[in-house]
Amino acid sequence: MKAVRILRAGGPDVLAVSEVEPPEPGPAEVAVDVRCAGVNRADVLQRIGRYPPPAGTRADIPGLEYAGVVSGVGEGVDPAVVGRRVMGLVPGAAYAERLVAPLDQTLPIPDDLDDVDRNLGKIVLQVS
Repeated sequence: MKAVRILRAGGPDVLAVSEVEPPEPGPAEVAVDVRCAGVNRADVLQRIGRYPPPAGTRADIPGLEYAGVVSGVGEGVDPAVVGRRVMGLVPGAAYAERLVAPLDQTLPIPDDLDDVDRNLGKIVLQVS
């Protein structure tokens, strides 16, 4: 899968899209195909080397906020959730085509939001 990676601490030029192994959901987790990821202060601080990601999180793939579609389930998760539109916060790695999150830490995306409201279709990272 593709992911936006931090190659070294610095400005926007240290970001690169790379191929990485997709994560697999563990017990009580879901895999989410990311449709949209937020860019926030913690992500910028991580990029410049001033925000260490939480232990157990990939340090080279930033991203705390996401919206997407459940594409897989781990042990103990009802497969009926596959296809559900969800959003949430993760400790990192949302700047990728796929992430994993505990099912109980995902939120349903309201049906009355359309694709424009969610900016679905691709991860957008604008650097100036």
